[in-house]
This record gives sequence, structure tokens and C-alpha cells, in this order.
Amino acid sequence: MNKSYSIKIKDILKITKGELITGNENYECETFITDSRQIKQGEIYIGILGETINGGIYFEKAFENGAEGVIIQDIKITEEQKEKYKNKIIIRVEDTLLALQKIAEYKRSLYGEDFPIVAITGSTRKN
Repeated sequence: MNKSYSIKIKDILKITKGELITGNENYECETFITDSRQIKQGEIYIGILGETINGGIYFEKAFENGAEGVIIQDIKITEEQKEKYKNKIIIRVEDTLLALQKIAEYKRSLYGEDFPIVAITGSTRKN
């Protein structure tokens, strides 16, 4: 049985309390990625705000690399960018890391309780 575990944009908006800047709220997405350089066609890029850089600044690079949509925070979208990316999805959230966690939690719930979870932990280069 091959069940789809896609999420509609309107569900993402609800669980992240995000704002849809451009795009179709009925679009269904399955894959999310946080590295704009590794985007594959149709994926959603989440620009994580880090200690030294806001990953959201790479949203246009993510589109160039095939992203269908982006989730960003603290990035001003100009009218020109809205027009340029009117057929893409741009979601603004208050906190991209929290949004990623909420999306993961929601996506995990789609699989049901009987789906096994595997965690790989560890560290490298400890002195």
C-alpha cells in the first residue's frame, strides 16, 4: 500500500501560523530541505535563522535550484519579488526552526503510531 504523506500549504499555514505571501494554498508538498544548494525540483526550502546568518536570504537561490516554495523569517519581500515569484510559494513565519519542528511533528502524525522511529545519535571529534 503506497499512501501519500503530502501536506497542503494551507495545513502548513495553520500549524506554523504562517503568512502566505505568494502561491497556491492547495499545493501538496512532501519534501522539505534546509540547504538551498541541495534542492530538488518541487521541494520546499526552509531558511533557518542561525546565530550568524539567516538562511532565508537564500530563498531566491532555492527557487533557481528548483524549489516550489520557501518558508522564511525576517526577510522583506519586495513587490518585484512578489511578481517574479507569483507562481511559487512564499510563506513567512515568526520562527523557521519552530516551523520546521511543527511540520515534522505534523508529518510524523500522518504515519500513525505503528510506524517505527529510528534515532541515530552520537558525536564526533570530542577531546
